[in-house]
Amino acid sequence: MIKILPLPAAAPVYQGGQYTYCRNLIDLFKGNDEIAFDEIRQPECRNLPLFRKLWFDWDDLRKRIEESHCDIVFINGYAEFSVWQEFIMAKKLNKRIVYAPHFHPFDFLERPMLGKIFFNTCIRPLLKWTSGIVTIGKTDSTYFKGYGDKVYMVPHHFVPQKSSAGKVEKKKDMILFVGRNEPNKGMEYLYAIPEKYEVHCVTGGELARKDFIQHKNIPQEELDRLYSEASLVVIPSRYEAFSYVALEAFTRGTPVLMSSNVKIADYLKDEKGYSIFPYGSIESFLEKIESTIGSEVETERILEKFRPDIIREEYVEIFKNAMNEQHR
Repeated sequence: MIKILPLPAAAPVYQGGQYTYCRNLIDLFKGNDEIAFDEIRQPECRNLPLFRKLWFDWDDLRKRIEESHCDIVFINGYAEFSVWQEFIMAKKLNKRIVYAPHFHPFDFLERPMLGKIFFNTCIRPLLKWTSGIVTIGKTDSTYFKGYGDKVYMVPHHFVPQKSSAGKVEKKKDMILFVGRNEPNKGMEYLYAIPEKYEVHCVTGGELARKDFIQHKNIPQEELDRLYSEASLVVIPSRYEAFSYVALEAFTRGTPVLMSSNVKIADYLKDEKGYSIFPYGSIESFLEKIESTIGSEVETERILEKFRPDIIREEYVEIFKNAMNEQHR
């Protein structure tokens, strides 16, 4: 049995993409007789106001790793001080390291230049200690290609849930957006959609279009109904390493229009049910709406790529290879 300690980067609360990713892996391996994931318990942390970042308490970080009795420390995070700490402490305690960077191109970080300098000076030199690097798409796989056969490109697994909304008829001209109300999600593309479409937005904040129908803090049943009613889901994001929204739409037989920076498309090929527009071109976005809305979706072919049993076996291989590698 290989024991894994998942360590996300420091966060104010146990929320966000890294924590969701780690929790999903814990669930994926429950009852597995080869791999055992420890539960998430974040070491104590404190603020670094100058950098607007969090920093782990060194003693508590050490205690967390030692108490886990793990074989592998599974480090998650990117341009964060706490990720540097995790590498240092895991090495000091002579633990094997597998690393999931959750990489975004530097241009998409809040402070691109500082992020690039920090990662290249503090994190990159430590990657020689890793026994595996888990990437999620072609962008980060290319960035880490210098580490050769240690790099594993693995998508998130997805378990489609039966709709709680019952039988729902599709609306011919209904477009759905699900996401945060912020510029990185491509709100300017939404506001360019012609008024002939019925646009629904599951988001917070205030919308600039009064004709849009907004849904805030809705139950899962209502979200299921919206996914099922829509004839198109749009994801015009500036950058998305993955997209559960796309998978939820495909599950309900709803086609998806996404920007070229939504990287779940790295796993899609000739399946029917999605279109891509070049990020930066609102004209292309509008053209693709016309050609994609109401189109056929090959749901089974798409979801086959994200089956939990297939993804689980890929992780088993990663962790076994890490254990078999000569420990430095």
